[in-house]
Amino acid sequence: MPAPKPTKTRTLALTMDEREFPLHIKVNPRSRRLILRFCARSQAVLLTLPRRVSLEEGMAFVESRKPWLRAQIFAQPQRVRFIEGAVIPVCGEHLTLRHVPGGSPVAWREENNLCVGGTPENMELRIRRWLLSHAKATIGTIAQEKAALLGRTPSRITLRDTTSLWGSCTAKGALSFSWRLILAPPEVMDYVICHEAAHLVHLHHGLRFWKVVENLCPHHLHARAWLRAQGEDLHRYG
Repeated sequence: MPAPKPTKTRTLALTMDEREFPLHIKVNPRSRRLILRFCARSQAVLLTLPRRVSLEEGMAFVESRKPWLRAQIFAQPQRVRFIEGAVIPVCGEHLTLRHVPGGSPVAWREENNLCVGGTPENMELRIRRWLLSHAKATIGTIAQEKAALLGRTPSRITLRDTTSLWGSCTAKGALSFSWRLILAPPEVMDYVICHEAAHLVHLHHGLRFWKVVENLCPHHLHARAWLRAQGEDLHRYG
């Protein structure tokens, strides 16, 4: 009996070393070979099949590549949950997360500690809310200042938890940023804000645009290099 042909996309479960990972399988008619990847951000395994390769053959390929997959997974930086004792970067400083039994059910900073009261079960949610609030105030203020230097005013500034873009600017002047920039070094956050503010003047990536970026942010080359090399790490927090 022939092996069942896979649909264009499907998700199975892949177990390795008592851990279960989503296995996303996609058929790509233009692919000439089997392609296997591990996505650190989603903690999922991605398998691309050429059109005439069966699901059975694809799964056999995954099994044969498990040692490689294990090496990829163990090479990834460990996730940092917002729990007691964890250390997170905030605007270039490292803060230790502390649960304060009996304290108010909010988060607050005390020197190099980020404290949270209330029940420990809600600690991660309160830390995330504090970071979002801090990011909104910090990034929003800097964005307004950079735009003012260019004689522009953003129509709106929003923060999101994006997975592929650190910032964006619409034709109507609305700016959007990843709140995770608050976890990056200040000069990196500054570059992304300058980049999007420059789009208020030039909605393209031509020479005139980069000239505006350079005037606003002389360290932009260093910051861009940092994002390419280490930006992925910002997604491991929380």
